[in-house]
Amino acid sequence: MYKNIAPFVFFLFAGCAIDTTTMSNDANIVMTTNHASLLMEPTWAVLFSGDDLENFNEIGGADWQLSEGNVSAFSGDPGFLVSKFAVGNFSLRATFRASTDTNSGIFIRCESSEFVDAESCYEINIFDLNQNLAFRTGSILRVQAPLNEVMVGSNESILEIQAINNRIQVWVNGIQTADVEDGTHTSGYIGLQYNTGPISFSEVLFRPE
Repeated sequence: MYKNIAPFVFFLFAGCAIDTTTMSNDANIVMTTNHASLLMEPTWAVLFSGDDLENFNEIGGADWQLSEGNVSAFSGDPGFLVSKFAVGNFSLRATFRASTDTNSGIFIRCESSEFVDAESCYEINIFDLNQNLAFRTGSILRVQAPLNEVMVGSNESILEIQAINNRIQVWVNGIQTADVEDGTHTSGYIGLQYNTGPISFSEVLFRPE
């Protein structure tokens, strides 16, 4: 179904819990199917599907709102929804809507769950009209410019990220925009960003590798 991401076999749901061997020592979440937001697709866990933010903590000043199956931010100071767990190798698939002037992104392998920036994480950018072409949608900020130009505009779009050991790959709407080897950050938290302009996430799927 997800042709751009290699198959994974990892979730052990006999006891309905994710193997936590790749998670950081300070991650105190045990994810089970008792969480409403952890519904199952084959080999995937649903971190967000429009119901709740149980798998995320809010940091910063973004005005996140749950409405009509989306979590959205249109105003407030920059902020993040940060995962309650840290992980090393994984794939992530996020369905979202932005606009041409949105400055947002998904941050991965963040060193801290309380402070998120492009220095302590990898930032996969959502920013169609960034004046720096190397920082536009699908780039890994300060690591790799987009391999292909992709403009998401206000259309529903899909951002896929695969991080396995030192290799990070990104696809936007099925078009590969990044493929790089970099070992700066090897594990950490995931953050959904609001900076400026509207951003809405309708689904975030996750699976460890």
